[in-house]
Formats: sequence, structure tokens, C-alpha cells
Amino acid sequence: MARMRPGSARSSTPQGQEFVEDVVETVASQHQLASVSAAMSKPSKNTKGQRRASLAAIDATGLADADAETSTPAAASKENRREPADALDKKRQSKGQQQQDQQQRQEMDRGEEDEEDSDSVKLRVSVAAKMSQNRVGLSVMPEALQAQADQVVPESAIKSLRQVVTRLHLANMSQGHPTRYFTELKRVAQAGYSTSEIPVDPHTVRYTQDMTLGYVGSRMAASYGAIDFAFRDLQRLAPSFQPVSMLDFGTGPGTAVWAAKSRWRDSLQKAVGIDVSQSMLDVAEDFNAIPQLGVQDFQTVRFLSYQEDVPEEQRKDLIVAAFSLSEMPTDVIRAAAIRALWSQTRDMLVLVDRGTPAGFRMIAEARQQILDLETQEGESVPNAHVVGPCSHDKTCPLLSHSQWCHFSQRVHRGPVMRNLTPKNNQDHEDVKFSYVILRRGQRPLSASVAATTPSAASRDFVTELPEWALDNKLKSEMLAVRQTELQPLLLGLPRAVAPPIKGKQHILLDLCTNQGQIKRVVVAKSHGRQMYKDARKLHWGDQWPHRPLGAVTIRAPLQDKAKEDEERSQQKLDPDEDADQDRDQAERDARGSVGMAKSSQRGKRMLSGQQSKSQNKRDKA
Repeated sequence: MARMRPGSARSSTPQGQEFVEDVVETVASQHQLASVSAAMSKPSKNTKGQRRASLAAIDATGLADADAETSTPAAASKENRREPADALDKKRQSKGQQQQDQQQRQEMDRGEEDEEDSDSVKLRVSVAAKMSQNRVGLSVMPEALQAQADQVVPESAIKSLRQVVTRLHLANMSQGHPTRYFTELKRVAQAGYSTSEIPVDPHTVRYTQDMTLGYVGSRMAASYGAIDFAFRDLQRLAPSFQPVSMLDFGTGPGTAVWAAKSRWRDSLQKAVGIDVSQSMLDVAEDFNAIPQLGVQDFQTVRFLSYQEDVPEEQRKDLIVAAFSLSEMPTDVIRAAAIRALWSQTRDMLVLVDRGTPAGFRMIAEARQQILDLETQEGESVPNAHVVGPCSHDKTCPLLSHSQWCHFSQRVHRGPVMRNLTPKNNQDHEDVKFSYVILRRGQRPLSASVAATTPSAASRDFVTELPEWALDNKLKSEMLAVRQTELQPLLLGLPRAVAPPIKGKQHILLDLCTNQGQIKRVVVAKSHGRQMYKDARKLHWGDQWPHRPLGAVTIRAPLQDKAKEDEERSQQKLDPDEDADQDRDQAERDARGSVGMAKSSQRGKRMLSGQQSKSQNKRDKA
């Protein structure tokens, strides 16, 4: 006879079958309760009508289950034991309904707020800070220009052009960093390249066909990024400026013409490129011949003509000299070229050069030369003003300082550029440069602020902006109007001439102010949420719209800094204030002596306690 399990014999009887049915029904009911409570407690986005329909469906299901349970004898016998489960079900349903009602009220309140803010624009920074930004993460040449440049440099000539690129790099080092030039020359010689044809003194480069190809493949993208940075700043500060004609001095392969065409595509119709190298001019004409992208009227000239009084019809709206001043042999030739360029300028003159101390000095001297030319005898205000990066027309405060004014722009390095410089395989490069934008006519009064006596407590170097400009919310229909109202004030805002120094809860900003000084401003987290957030988002080269609330110190020029230090040292307090200060110091000393006495007594007690414990241990031993 087969052996049976104890459970099998019980299940064959009616009592055992009833027990199994009760267990199954209990487990099913508990599973249903868990699913209902989870559905009620889960956040939902249903409307009120849908919620009522779902609750009605749940109630109908519960009634049907109750009728089915009462129809069986087993369910009727277990009715008293199911009453606590029904009460728990009701409690969970009421709790879930309360949570869903509360969530529905929150959604209704949020919907009302969204309706109120539906016509508002919320920015990450304030409106003024957004208009003061001039940063682009990565500068890339137009695709058509990049493709044409890659075709000019064949792959078969890359290996032979590497030594040409090395010579170009050494020439730039000799012009921009004379002290580091000899170290770089030794490093190149150790690498196995020939340096016999490279002169020791700072020199210029004669751009033959090979040198032109090396420049297009290695330096054109960097030049385009620096020039585009200056044009972007010009377009932001003077949006009404729409040049029709331009002159590019030292055009090379037409880099500045392409940058200007990408910024003012609809207005720019005429361009003149000047370069002493005929091979460079040939490449510029080939690039400009790209259909529907080049300038309609493009002319090339090998030399710059000098005239004292250029007729108005022969002047150009935009004059550009990018990386050309540092290639001139003497200061006399450089000054004559700047005078000739300014005489042919109808509106704007843009000067760009390397971001080295030598390059900055050339830009600053050219800036001062033009302002002196336009200053009439007996007048203090010149008939020209600086659009950027300076917010003043005074002497540059960093001209006699150890630091120099320069900026940085990250540019894309294509495959040809990476192959020509195998030691740097990255797909990007940070270009350092200095620039200045000058415009004919006096500075607008709305962009100038009356300068006060230089002092550390001076807060007058930032134009007083309206409250809506320092907020990050603005009505969408008023955004264009408000930007038009705020536009004239941007010329007077200070500019960050160095990367911000970010601390834990404060930020240090080095700003070039409209008083002709470099001031360091401290922005703390306690100064306000919006101001602190704007300071965190500020980048090197952006303008700063907030009036300082913390400490302000003068960094340059050196004479103003020395005067400020002297004023601080000679500043004396009143006798009453001296007495109060002495009294406070005496109280602090007294509290310190009491604290020291208490600490010494505490130390003596601890020492005696340790000695007594050690003595007890020895006695027990």
C-alpha cells in the first residue's frame, strides 16, 4: 500500500477542503488589498473625474467580492475574522484619498502659478548678466572654409610641412616671448630639426608657397577664433553697426574677411585684403570664390597706401589688423601704419594681436596713439572712444604693470592641424590674444559715469541699473524692449580681465572699471542669491553688472594703489573710538586670561586624576 502524506488525507475530507479554500481566499484578499493601497498611495496625474471613476470601480469590485463570499458557507463562517481586514481596507482607502486630494490641490496651485508665469522668461542668470556675456565654448570655422582649407594642404605634403610649421612657431615665439625663444630653440634642436636657417634675433617670416600652406594648416583656425571673439563683442555692444565695406590689413588667407562675413552676412558687400605675400593673396582669392559664401566685391592689394586726408567715399566702415602689428620690424613703422589705418576708418577699427606682454603692449600703445590723435588742444574728451574691452578712454592701467590684458578662446583643431603638430593630438586649443575696438565719435553719455576720487570704499564704477535688469525673470513681450533700454549702458560696465577666483562661499573678481582702474571685488554668498549666482557663471572676458557690496581694492595702476595704501596707513580714529577700542581689547585680554587659567586648572585636574589611577593600579598589583 502506497504511503500518503498527512496533508493529502486531510484535503480529501470536506473539512480539509474548506481549510484550503479559506487559505486561498485570505491570500487573494490580502493581495487585492495590497494592490489597492499601492494604487491609492501612488502619485497620479488623473483628473478629479477619473479619480472618482476609479474609486467607484474599486467599490463595485469590493461589493461583488462580498456577495460572492457571503454565498458560500465557508465565507459566512469566517465573516467575523475578515472584519479587521475590511476596516484596514477602509482606512487605507481614506488615507490614499487624502493623499490624492492633497496632490490634486498642489497641482491646481502649480497650474495657477504656471498660468501666471506662462508669459514670463526665466533665465539662468539675470537679464543684465545675460547681455554681458561674450563667451562661446568652442569656436569653429565655417564648414565650407574648413573643407577648402583641408583641400589646399595635401596629405602627401604634411610630413614635409612639419618643419615649416616649426619655423612658424619659432617666429611667433621670437616676436611674442623673446626670453623663452632661446629655450624653445634648444628644444627644437634636440628634437632633430635643423635650426641653421632660423635667425637668433626676433624676426619676421617671408610667406612663400610652403610657408603659406603651413600657416593655413596650423594657424588659420586659431586666428579665426580670436578675430571672431572680437567681432562677437563688437556685435553685442553695437548691434546697430552694419558694415558695408571693410579693409583687412595683413589678411593672409582672408581669415578676418570670413569672420566678418559670418557676422554681417547681409550687409557686408565690399572687402579689400592687403598682404605683402602674393601666395597668401592667391589663397585668399581662392577661398573667397566659394559660391554664395564669399564677398561679392573682393580686391587684393600688396601694400598699404598712406594719406593724411582720405576722402569720405574711399573710407571703409570696418578696418581690421589682426596679428600684423607684431610682425613689423620697428615702432616707427608700426606707428605710421596705425595712423594710416585710422585715416581710412569711417566708423570702427579692430586691432588684434598675440596675448603676450609684447602683443598687449603694442595694442595698448596703438589705443593710446589714436586717442591722442583725436584729442584736440584744450579739450579733455577725445573725438573717439573705446568700444571694447575697455569701459573708459583713459590710459590703460596695466600698461606699466607686471600683468597684461589678454583673453582666451577655445578653437577646434581639425585632422590636418593635428597631423602637422603631432606633439599635440588634442582636438581643441586655447588661443590667447589681446584686442581693442575703437570707434569715431565721443563716448555716449549714457555709458559714462562720473569718476570719483579713487578709494577702496568707492562703489561708483558700476552704472546704476534698474531692478528688473538684475532679476532673472522678465515678461516675454517686454524682453526685446528691455534689452533695447539696457543696451546703451553696456559700454560703461566693468569687465573681468582675469579668470574669477572661486572660493567656498565667495568669489574674487578682477574688473577693469570706467575709472581707469583694475579693482578686485569680493562677491560673497551672503550678498544675495542672484548676485552670487551671476558671479559663479561669470567667465573671463564677460562684463559685471552688479554694484559691489563687499570689499574693493585697487590693483592697478600702481600709483593709485600706492595712494590707497598711504591713505589707509595715515587714517586715524577719533579719541572716543580709540578709548572704546582699548576697552574692548582689555576685555578680550581679560577673557583670554580667564580662559587660560581655567584650561590650566582643568589640565592639572586631569593630570592628578591620571596619577591617582596609576597609583591605585600599582597598589592593587
